[in-house]
Amino acid sequence: MRHPGRHWELGLKASGAEDYFGLIYIGDTSTFKKLVEEDDAGITLEEDAITGSLFEGIGKPDTTIDILIGAKKFMEGWNSWRVSNMGLLNIGRQEGSQIIQLFGRGVRLRGKGFSLKRSTALDGAHPNHVSLLETLNIFAVRANYMGQFREYLEKEGVETEGAVELPLFVWSNPEFLRKGLVVPRVPEDFDFAAEAAIVLEPDPALQVRVDMSLKIQAMESSATGIKSVEAQQGRELPIPEESFRLVDWERAYLDLLEYKERKDLRNLVILPDAPRRIITTTYPNRLYRLVADDAVVSPKSFSGTVLLQEAVAALCANMPTNSTG
Repeated sequence: MRHPGRHWELGLKASGAEDYFGLIYIGDTSTFKKLVEEDDAGITLEEDAITGSLFEGIGKPDTTIDILIGAKKFMEGWNSWRVSNMGLLNIGRQEGSQIIQLFGRGVRLRGKGFSLKRSTALDGAHPNHVSLLETLNIFAVRANYMGQFREYLEKEGVETEGAVELPLFVWSNPEFLRKGLVVPRVPEDFDFAAEAAIVLEPDPALQVRVDMSLKIQAMESSATGIKSVEAQQGRELPIPEESFRLVDWERAYLDLLEYKERKDLRNLVILPDAPRRIITTTYPNRLYRLVADDAVVSPKSFSGTVLLQEAVAALCANMPTNSTG
């Protein structure tokens, strides 16, 4: 971190390096410094009172600065011949003269012999691929005006997406061609049951049974003594189609993923639509037998849908699976 004069500059260098490769030149440096200190990214801040201004030396041939962050100086009249890439973050969301100035100063080129022209406007031979060095690349995040500016350039006949052909060097390796085909071998101790992929799929040949009936136990006294009485409230019921719209299928899918994690079923594959297909499949028969009260399968209030959701989750979690190999 440097402070030439009264303006703070934040130089960027790799750990152990002597030269700076980048420069952060922003107005509110103190707030940015505080954010860096609070962050746990391992960035070290040190004060440098020896090196001169990095910003003033950007235009010099021997400079090591290749990245400038916070270059609103373009909008304040600063000029540089070195610009090849601009990255806009939350800048240029609306059309304005400042954005036009930013682009205008970015496309300035010194040119051969200080002609301020690109090679396409000059006669004679030019170095190969010099047009790449003469192209300004602009990348933007949340800069809505970029789309409008691109359309404007296309209407003016300016190419916005040029294609450059580069030579591709491919040669054969005789030593490699003499080798045989490489085939992976399955280890002898391979456990197919542990490694095979298992998919949760509806299978008409399989059926799961879940009992959510209310069971009542009581002690009854009589002349012959005390005996235990047990009663069950509920019967085997299907979930009617009108109740399907009350099921949170996404919640059912997430519950299945949680069940998979809890049971450490690493090879079980669950597709997002699996719960709905398991519950709604009726041909040639239903895939489940649910013993419950009418209030479970046909809730009369939103609070009653909790039991319906639990029934769906239990049916899906107990559904047998198919191995895909």
